[in-house]
Amino acid sequence: DMLTGEQISAENVVVIFARQTYFTQQPEMWEIQLLGSGNAYVFRDGNLYEMIWVRESEESLIQIKYADGSRFPLKPGVTWFQILGTSSSVFYDGPNWRIVHMMPWGS
Repeated sequence: DMLTGEQISAENVVVIFARQTYFTQQPEMWEIQLLGSGNAYVFRDGNLYEMIWVRESEESLIQIKYADGSRFPLKPGVTWFQILGTSSSVFYDGPNWRIVHMMPWGS
């Protein structure tokens, strides 16, 4: 934390890949589509899980699910959500994961 100098921690880190549309540079404006479903990764207890996210309506919350549709059990506590565009890439090399965020310019 820049204000306190304390390390920030979370029990769950959820990376969501969602469609993003770029509108204008000044001021910079984006639309992030958080209705429907898409790929997601959850980091929990030192492990990474490949999941899907689902949000059926504007009134509903985002749900994190296994491929079979059952809900993923997030650990009680702090959950950090990171939303990336669908043009972003995921790389896996042995025990190392790397996610590269790519902006959808011209979308």
